[in-house]
Amino acid sequence: VTPAALAMFRKDASAALSRSITGTACNLELPHHLYYGRQGPSKARESEESTEEHGIIVETNFKVYAYTSSPLHIRLLKLFCTIAIQLPNMVVAHLSAERTLRALKQGILVDNILRFLESTAHPRALRRQEEGATIVPENVRSQLEVWESNRARTKSQPAVLYEWDR
Repeated sequence: VTPAALAMFRKDASAALSRSITGTACNLELPHHLYYGRQGPSKARESEESTEEHGIIVETNFKVYAYTSSPLHIRLLKLFCTIAIQLPNMVVAHLSAERTLRALKQGILVDNILRFLESTAHPRALRRQEEGATIVPENVRSQLEVWESNRARTKSQPAVLYEWDR
């Protein structure tokens, strides 16, 4: 089981991973390079301390801004987003139907995607929730559900057709 799978399918693992990446305590034992990249924990902590806030912001136009340098968060975003720009401490991505449908084919549910986006939310997105709005905008949430329902609408099964003449 990979850390990405843990974060996508287990709510406790997702929250624990996002807390461990931002520097708070975590009791989940995973390889350090997934948290910090190949640079190691000390350099990663220095870069984290220089940046005040980490997290993901989802906008109503399907743009995703991830203020993170975590290779794990970036890999998870690549599962269902198209990366437009990747900077050392920030990733700009776009939620696209193609990537989302590919993630759905791999067994990742929309609930898993929403859980990841909500558990790694930027403090500004969390403030939106306190004001009564949702962390992931309602139109984005609805579109993700539409993509999932369209995919699940038809199923194919192997069949055999026997034809004979009368």
